Amino acid sequence: MRQSGVRGMRLDRKILFREKISRLNEQRWSNFDFKRKMSIIRGGTGIPYENCEYPVEFNDTLKEKIRKRDNYICQNCGMDNSQHIVKFGCNLSIHHIDYNKFNNCLTNLITLCYSCNSKANFNKNYWTNYFMFKLNRSLIYAT
Repeated sequence: MRQSGVRGMRLDRKILFREKISRLNEQRWSNFDFKRKMSIIRGGTGIPYENCEYPVEFNDTLKEKIRKRDNYICQNCGMDNSQHIVKFGCNLSIHHIDYNKFNNCLTNLITLCYSCNSKANFNKNYWTNYFMFKLNRSLIYAT
């Protein structure tokens, strides 16, 4: 229920202010110049994403190979790539099972949706064992 009077006006202004700040932050983080400046601040040459944590080998070709191996389905919840694009606006994610971004071995990579990939960032020991079991089982049945 909406409040009336001075207090209600303050709440309305607070909500509008938060929404405005949220929009400004979205614009700032998606701004090419901002990313270029952040690159320079971090000691780079001004090319956005040059200080990416992932190695060169972890590229779109490798990611597509993993998605194809996993039949374009999240290996945790079963969401397919077309549903993922509709819901999140991007392809399914590729997750490093051992959380080592430099270990790009095919047996260390698994396809996950955005939600499952986010969940996997907590309780890492559990998820590492779970995904290793799941991947090994699917590879055994594939042969």
